[in-house]
Amino acid sequence: MAGIAGLDVRGTRTPVYVHDKLMLVDDEWATVGSCNLHKYSFFGNSELNVAFTDADAARAMRVELLKEYLATETSHIDDRAALRLFREIAMQNRARWDRGVCAWQGLAFRLDVERYGSRTGDDRIGNAT
Repeated sequence: MAGIAGLDVRGTRTPVYVHDKLMLVDDEWATVGSCNLHKYSFFGNSELNVAFTDADAARAMRVELLKEYLATETSHIDDRAALRLFREIAMQNRARWDRGVCAWQGLAFRLDVERYGSRTGDDRIGNAT
């Protein structure tokens, strides 16, 4: 699991909550919107997604998103290599977070799945307090 955290006005990392969902598959198909994958989002709540099959658009979406989240260019690599890079950078940023370092590469970081959502730690990022 990964999240994103930006710098606040004091220069401190602050997790960013994003309600939108995005799914990219094989740099060819994408869906983006607010729907969760359960019946209440599809039948009853006011949720909306758009889905499309367009390799150029899906790949461009992935490249732009990772440029923001990783502060690096991924247009020269395929989707699998880009996701491996995402994981690597998110793990490095988590190590920085755990050391109290706010200077990260991009915004992505690995969530602590043991603590994420718990009341014993920082439930926004899964960091013990």
